[in-house]
Amino acid sequence: MLPWLLLILTLACAYLTYDALSLVAPALPYSEVAKEMGQDLSYLTLSEQEKLNRYPNRIRLGDINQTAWAFGIATVGFAIVTIRAFLEW
Repeated sequence: MLPWLLLILTLACAYLTYDALSLVAPALPYSEVAKEMGQDLSYLTLSEQEKLNRYPNRIRLGDINQTAWAFGIATVGFAIVTIRAFLEW
C-alpha cells in the first residue's frame, strides 16, 4: 500500500512541477495586455500607466521560479523513496 501512495504523491508533485514551470514566462506590462484586449490607455497620464504596470507585481503569490524548484526537488525526493519502497516490497 505504501509504495502506491508514494507513487501517487510523486505523480502529483511531478504535475505541480510541470504546472509551475509553465508559468515561468516573464510578465508583460499592463499596457501590452490592455492593447491585446482592445483597451486604449492613451487617456491616462504616464504616471498612472506606470502605476498600472506595477500593480500585478504587488498581487503575485511569490516567485514562481522558486516554487517550481521546490516542487521539482520534492518530486525527485518522492521518486527516490518510491523506487526504494517498490524494491523492498
